[in-house]
Amino acid sequence: MALGSWVVLLLIFCGSARAAEGDSPALWTAERALPGFFRVGLARSQAPEVALRAGVSYGFIDAFTGLYGPGHRLGGEAAVAYAPVKWGMMALDFSGRLDLFSWRGEGENGTGEPRLTLRGLLWEQERIGLGLQVDARFIGSAAPSIDFEATSPAIVGLLRVTPTDKSELGVELGVHIDRSGYAIDVPERLSAADRVTLSASAGAQLRFGLAYSQRLPPEKTLWLAEFRTDLLLDQGAAYLGQSPMTLSIGARHPLRGGLGLEGRLELGFSARPSEFTSGELIPIAPRAGLSVALLWAPEKKQPPAPKVPQPEEEPPPPPPPAQKEEPKPVLVEITGRVIDESGAGIPDAEIRIALGEEQLPSVWTNEDGSFRIEGIEENKTVSLEVHSTGFDIAKRTHEAKGEAPLEILLYEALPRGLVRGSVRDVLGGPLPATIQIEPDGPTIEAEPDGSFQVELAPGTYRIIFDHPGFGREMRSVTVIEHGVVILNIGLAR
Repeated sequence: MALGSWVVLLLIFCGSARAAEGDSPALWTAERALPGFFRVGLARSQAPEVALRAGVSYGFIDAFTGLYGPGHRLGGEAAVAYAPVKWGMMALDFSGRLDLFSWRGEGENGTGEPRLTLRGLLWEQERIGLGLQVDARFIGSAAPSIDFEATSPAIVGLLRVTPTDKSELGVELGVHIDRSGYAIDVPERLSAADRVTLSASAGAQLRFGLAYSQRLPPEKTLWLAEFRTDLLLDQGAAYLGQSPMTLSIGARHPLRGGLGLEGRLELGFSARPSEFTSGELIPIAPRAGLSVALLWAPEKKQPPAPKVPQPEEEPPPPPPPAQKEEPKPVLVEITGRVIDESGAGIPDAEIRIALGEEQLPSVWTNEDGSFRIEGIEENKTVSLEVHSTGFDIAKRTHEAKGEAPLEILLYEALPRGLVRGSVRDVLGGPLPATIQIEPDGPTIEAEPDGSFQVELAPGTYRIIFDHPGFGREMRSVTVIEHGVVILNIGLAR
C-alpha cells in the first residue's frame, strides 16, 4: 500500500507539472528507451538523438499450488537508446528483479539480464508505418555472467496506424525463441520460488501486442493502453493458458528540460500451473503491478527567427506646389438646320458629333430640320456627320464660337446601279415578260406596257427574258456605281 501511495503522488505531480512547449520526444520514450507505447514498439521515424530511461516497479505474486504464500517483486530498469539515422535506432537496457517470500525459508531471490535491440523503419507515410525489430536477451547462470547458449533472440514486425492527430494504434507480431532454461544446470533442484523468480523456459513463443494511445485533457498528457502476450507454442495446448498475458494502462507527461514521467498499472491474466513437475520451466508473471519511470530525450530546438532589417525612415516628401486655378472653360451651343435641295427641312436626320478622338452622343433634327448641340467648349473644332434615309451622307467641321446657325444641305442619294428598258414583240407590241437576273439577282415581271426597272449593285450580270409562246433572250451587262444600263428587248415566236 505504501508503494501505491507513492505512485499516486507521483502521478499527481506529473499532472500538475508545467509541460514543455511543443510535443516533447520524452512522451514516446517507452521500455528500452525506444519510441513506443509500454512494451509494444512504435514504427515511426525520428530525428537522430539519444534517449534515456530509468524506472522502478512493484508486483504482487499470488499463491498457487507449489507456492505456499504470496510474494512481492521489486524491479528496476535502466536503458539508453540512440538513433544514428531517422529510420534506424539501437538500444541497450538492463532489467533486474528481486522477489521477496516469507514462507518455508524461501527468503529472497534476485536476477537480472541485459538486452540489445535493433529497430528499423521499413516504410512510412503520414498515417501509417511499418518496422522490424530484432533483440537478444543475454542470460547467465549466475550474476554477473553470460551463457551464450541461453541467449534468447526475438524478431517482430511493427505496425503503426494514426487514426487522428491525437491518437495512435500499434501492433507487434513475431517470434521469441526463449532459451533461458539452458542456463539452469539441474532444473529439478529448483524450488517453486526459484522458478517464479527466474521465469525461465525453453522453446518458441509467439509474441503479440496491441496498443493504443490517446491525448485527453490536459492535452500534453499521453494516455496509453496495451495488451501483450508470449504464447508458449512448444509446450503444448495445455500450457497456452499459462502463457504470460498482461494488460497495461497508464500515462506519460512531459516535464521541463526534456524530462518526462510515466506511471503504469499492470494486470496479469495467465493461468497458474496446478503444480510444478520435475524439471518443468514456465515463466510466471505477477498478478498485478505498479511502475514509475523517469524519461529523458533532448527537446526539439526551434531555430531563432531571422532578424529582419528595419528600413530606415525616409523624410516625408515635400508638399506639392500650389496648383494654380485654371479658368473654367466657356461652353457654347451649335444650332442649325438640315435641308434638301429644295430648301425644305429634313426631319429625324441623325447628326453624329466627334470632338477629336472622342465620340459625343448623337442628336436628331426636329420636324422642321432644326437641331441644337449644347455643352461644346468654346473655340473647339467639332466634326459633324449627318445621316438620313434616301440622302447621301454629309460631313462638316465647325469651330464652336456661338455664331449664326449652320445650314447643312443633303443631296438625294442616287441608286448604286440601275438597269431599265422595255420588252416588245417584233410588231412592237408590249410583252409583260419574266426577267431573271443571274447570279444572285432577283426575278421580276415587266409592266403591262413592257417596261421594267431594277436596282443592282455594281458588277456583271446575265439577264434572261422569257414569255410564253416566245423564244428566250439573254443579255450580259456590266453595272457601275450610280450608272444606268438601258436594254430594249424584242422577242420572236
